[in-house]
Amino acid sequence: MLEARRDIHPGEELTYDYGTNDSLFERISNCKCGAAECRGRVTTTDYLLGEMQERYKHHFSLYLLGDLFNLQTKTVEDMLED
Repeated sequence: MLEARRDIHPGEELTYDYGTNDSLFERISNCKCGAAECRGRVTTTDYLLGEMQERYKHHFSLYLLGDLFNLQTKTVEDMLED
């Protein structure tokens, strides 16, 4: 399932950021799209980058959102134990 972050007009070109959905792919891919905001590479851990989380907010696959929530929860629990 894909979710658009804005309205899409007929004939408009679409792009897809694998870093928002698929942390299970095995290879690192170099991107040559030329967009100013392009990271230049797509990796299996891009969803962990603060800039990705700020840019895409909640627009990640459910299992990646679960990972992010669990990481934040662990961090809070670790701080409480200290």
